[in-house]
Amino acid sequence: MLTASARQVVKEPVETICWIVNDGDIDPEWIESLNSVLDDNHLLTLPNGERISFGDNVNFIFETNDLKYASPATVTRLGMIFLSEEDVDVNRITKTWLRKQDPKLALKLGGWIDEFFFPCLNWALEHNTQMITETTKVGCTNNGLAYVSGAQDKGSFVFGLMQGLGGNFSYKVRADFYKYVCNLTGERPVSQDTLMNYYNPKKGAWDQFI
Repeated sequence: MLTASARQVVKEPVETICWIVNDGDIDPEWIESLNSVLDDNHLLTLPNGERISFGDNVNFIFETNDLKYASPATVTRLGMIFLSEEDVDVNRITKTWLRKQDPKLALKLGGWIDEFFFPCLNWALEHNTQMITETTKVGCTNNGLAYVSGAQDKGSFVFGLMQGLGGNFSYKVRADFYKYVCNLTGERPVSQDTLMNYYNPKKGAWDQFI
């Protein structure tokens, strides 16, 4: 992907400002090959020996949670912008997400976001120390939104909340979260064991996996 992006941007005229955005951890195994790109040489050498020279119109952005795997050589070549958890505005994330949804569903989704998503997200973030995989506020928010995307009715939206915001918890904490979601939304799965239930949009009702 990086190679394809590099070949594409070097074809652009110098008047066109280009940005290559890299999302994920900065790993020494691949970032070291970019050190010559980030210094005055602006030169990328590929494993096959091909060399790509970037102009001043090409910029790199690395969106990462931390720099613990980056070498000093890489760190000294980067300018850094740090965003703390307190500075992250979840409302902006959800508004951007809503603009990408089907306009016919946007009004309903926006209402469910305010009424159900934000309280459930707050519950999940308050219990973040019990998550199986460490994540950030943005990561948790995006995961929840991914599961409720395109929900056409309330049941589908609620089930998406259970999966997207609850799936990173252990069985016990997940069960507590599911009970909180049901009490908040008024949805009633068919069994007391809410972990074995799912919402069937074709039936418009809750069903059981087994």
